[in-house]
Amino acid sequence: ILPLPDEVVAQIKSSTAIVSLTGVLLELLKNSLDAKAAKIDAAVDFARGACTVDDDGLGISPSAF
Repeated sequence: ILPLPDEVVAQIKSSTAIVSLTGVLLELLKNSLDAKAAKIDAAVDFARGACTVDDDGLGISPSAF
């Protein structure tokens, strides 16, 4: 396993600080809507501090990586 190059790290860093599970879920749902998703399935497990979001949005193009 090799570390990511600095330019890749700079591209994937986020300036958004998320401090709660609810905040994580909100940001993931916003991403789904930005990706033009017509169907979004979300699950939250507050006991584990985990959530999942599946959608049928456009996703991230390979050129964005």
